[in-house]
Amino acid sequence: MRRRLYHPLWTHLPALVLLAAVLWKLWRLSPLPAHVPWHFSLSGRPDRWGSPWEAAALVGMMAGFIVLSAVLDELWARQEGRKAFNWLSAMDELSVGLMAGMMWGHLDFVVSGAERFALPWGAMAATAAAGVAAAVVLELLRPCRPRPQPAATEEEHDLRAELSDQMGEEQRWIYWEKQAPWWANLLSVSTAIVALAAAVVLVVGPHPDSPWFGLVPVVLVATAVAMLLVYGGLRVLVTPERLEVRLGVWGVPLGKFRLADLTEVVVHSFSPLADFGGYGIRFNREMKAYFLQGNRGVKVRTRAGKQYLIGSDHPERLAAVLEQAVARAQRESGRG
Repeated sequence: MRRRLYHPLWTHLPALVLLAAVLWKLWRLSPLPAHVPWHFSLSGRPDRWGSPWEAAALVGMMAGFIVLSAVLDELWARQEGRKAFNWLSAMDELSVGLMAGMMWGHLDFVVSGAERFALPWGAMAATAAAGVAAAVVLELLRPCRPRPQPAATEEEHDLRAELSDQMGEEQRWIYWEKQAPWWANLLSVSTAIVALAAAVVLVVGPHPDSPWFGLVPVVLVATAVAMLLVYGGLRVLVTPERLEVRLGVWGVPLGKFRLADLTEVVVHSFSPLADFGGYGIRFNREMKAYFLQGNRGVKVRTRAGKQYLIGSDHPERLAAVLEQAVARAQRESGRG
């Protein structure tokens, strides 16, 4: 069965046209000289020459921006419950437009035989502006195809009755769950390894005799430690007295709430990219959020009026636990 795309690929036509324009320019000026200036001093004079085939790396980078934008746009569309303007949709047009204008001016410089090169700011601004404007129009024309949400199961309907038996007034209990996507653990470990390896190379290998340089390995080691703390994802813990959000297997505390202070608990659907601009610990004008995957969670409100969103792979279960725990905590607080 063919997998359906929720974000149409024709929205990337402006970036593809800009890329095609660069390829046409390369074809029109070929063959280029055997040695092409690729780096320039502040005065605009060439200080590094290389093969004309280095242009292929820049073309590949432009194509990479288009592919990355297509992936992010598809992710955005799969999270949509209703049409929202995708501000990421113009990322490839902006990036490819700036690079296209720069390459266009650079190629003209190569064949002109001039002694100094000046960045073609006008061409860069024109290509980027044209690409972004076209991308905005296509994004406004893009149809919205909301992804069907899974229906509630019979088990979810009976969940509150089941939990009521398990969370009796006289029983002690602890509920916990986690969000630990593979990409977050991979990013945590790989970044830590690279940072530690770079710190060792800088300490052992030759380095400039500068007191400021000694701070670089320290920053790299601190980065490695911080990334290792992320390993294990987000952990949510509920006890009869409190709700806690922790980070990683080390349990770094991110948020702690007294259940007696919570006034609202609701299952909440959201778009990670449109509503918060990404994943992790996020903020918007309405709330603070903790999530690493998915587009559903539990929103809680405190007596002070602050709202928090906790991402969950099982939001109905987490909400049911919190509702009963909050009711119990408030009854006990009232008796006290």
